[in-house]
Amino acid sequence: MAIEGVTAFLTGLSDTKVWGMTGTERAERQLRRLGFDDVVIAGDPTTFEANVFLLRADAVVDEKLLQAVKAQDNSLLVVPLERGFTALAASATQKTVGAASRFMGADHVFLRDIEDAGLVPVQPEDLGAHYNDTLRKRSRPIATLLSAENASQVHWLTFDASYKGVTDIVTKYAWPRIAYPITRVMASLRVSPNQITAVGLVLSILTAYFFYQGQFVPGLLCAWAMALLDTVDGKLARVTLTSSKWGNVFDHGLDLVAPPIWWLAWWIGLADHSDQWIAWAVWAVLGGHLAGKLIEQAFISTFRLKVHVWQEFDSSFRLITARRNPNLLILSVAMLLGAPDYGYLAMAAWILICFDVHTIRYVQAFVQSRNGAEIGSWLHR
Repeated sequence: MAIEGVTAFLTGLSDTKVWGMTGTERAERQLRRLGFDDVVIAGDPTTFEANVFLLRADAVVDEKLLQAVKAQDNSLLVVPLERGFTALAASATQKTVGAASRFMGADHVFLRDIEDAGLVPVQPEDLGAHYNDTLRKRSRPIATLLSAENASQVHWLTFDASYKGVTDIVTKYAWPRIAYPITRVMASLRVSPNQITAVGLVLSILTAYFFYQGQFVPGLLCAWAMALLDTVDGKLARVTLTSSKWGNVFDHGLDLVAPPIWWLAWWIGLADHSDQWIAWAVWAVLGGHLAGKLIEQAFISTFRLKVHVWQEFDSSFRLITARRNPNLLILSVAMLLGAPDYGYLAMAAWILICFDVHTIRYVQAFVQSRNGAEIGSWLHR
C-alpha cells in the first residue's frame, strides 16, 4: 500500500480548456480531491527523496482509477496507442521515480521496458469493475489525453460519465442534450453548482405559490425548469470536480422537501378540492409519498442496497416510479387535457401502485434472503 503524505507532481502543462479549466488546473484540482495537500506543478520529481505520485497535466482520468494507482506502489497507468502505450499516472518509489518520470514524458512506451524498470504497467480494465455505485451504472472509466483536437469529445465523455445510469425517464432521455450545453455555459462562466441549486430553490418556491393559487400552467413551467436545473447542478459539480458535502445536502434536501409541498399546493389550488374524491386523493398522495420513501429506506436498511438496482426489472421500473418527474408528466398531460383534478387523482393512484410494487419487491427480497440467496445488484454481474 502507498504510504501517507506522498507528494504529487503534475508533469508538463496543458492550456487546453475543458469545463472552464485548463488541463493543468483540472489535474491539480483532481489531485487535491484525491487527498494530496502538496502538489508540485512542472517540478522535477527525481529530486524528491520520498515516494511520489505523478499525473500528466493533460490527462483526463476517472478518479477511481487514480485512487487505485495511488494505492499500489510502483504502478504505471497506461493506455494503448497505435504503437506502444502512453503513460498517464504513476505511483513511484525512490527507486522507480526516474523511470516513471521518463515514461510519463515519452510519446510511446512498451510494456517490457516498463517492467524492466521495476514498474507494474496497469490498464484501466485492470483496476477494478466498471460499475459505479454512486451513479448506479456500468461504464468504461475514462482514461485519455486532452488536446485541442479532442476537447469537444472529452467534454461529452466526462458529461456522459457524470450521468446516473438508473433514474427517471425524463432525466435519462430528455435532459442530456438540453442540460449539456447549459452545463458548458455555466462552467465557462464559473457559475457554481450551489448557485444553480439556489435558483432551483427559488423556482421551487414559485412552483408551490402558483400551484397554491390554482395557476397550474406557470407552476408547471417553474417545476420543469427546476427539474432541469436539478440535473445541471449535479452534472456541473461532477465535471468541474467541485462536489461537496454541503452541496450534496442542499441538492438532495431540496429534492426531498419540494415535491410533497407541490402536491399539497396543487390540491389547495384546485377549485373543487372539497369534493370527496379530491379530499381523499391528498391523503393518498402525501401518505403514499411518505410510505414509498419508507419502504425504499427499509430495503436499504435490510439489504444494504437500493431497490432500484436489485434486479433489471427494478431499474426499468425506476424510469416511471412515482417520483417528481414522472408525477409532473402525469400532471402536465392532465393540464393539456384541461383536467387538473383528474390529473391529481391519476397521480394519487400511481403513487399507491408504486408503493405496492416496492412493498412486493421488499417481501420477495426478504423471502429470497431467508432462503439463502444473496441480495445484490444485477449491475455488478
